[in-house]
Order: sequence, then structure tokens, then C-alpha cells
Amino acid sequence: MVDMDPARRAKEIYFIRHGESESNIHFYAGRVAKARSILDPGLSENGFEQAKNASADAVLREATTSEKQVLICISPLRRTIQTAM
Repeated sequence: MVDMDPARRAKEIYFIRHGESESNIHFYAGRVAKARSILDPGLSENGFEQAKNASADAVLREATTSEKQVLICISPLRRTIQTAM
């Protein structure tokens, strides 16, 4: 017998990391102190491009445009909000 209760059906979980941040650029250029001084870095130009490319991913697009209920959870950091938008 198939359980038709939606609350009991399997859930799908997708994990996406935020795009490259402004502090990532400083850190990988060897400016560690500068990278750590930015308390809530936003996305770099490359990070915005990475976020745009992630939203074009076929699996992610299908998951967020289907008839399924979707819950998107993000941290309150600027780079994660920018990635989710």
C-alpha cells in the first residue's frame, strides 16, 4: 500500500554554497587581514555570475519551478542572501 500523505513522503534536499565573496578575493591574493576585516562581505562580480549560473542548473530549476512545495533556508549573511536572490 502506498502512503499518499504528503507529510510522510520522501523529501529532497539541495545544498548550494554562496558565490565568491569580496573577502575571498582578498584572502586568495594574500591580503588575509583585509579579508578578515570585512564583517559581512557581499558577492564579488564573479560571485554574482556564479549565483546566476547556479540558478540555471537544470536540477535546481526543476526543483524550484515544479508543483512541489519548496522551502529555501539561508543564513542572514549578505553573500548568502545575494546568492539566493
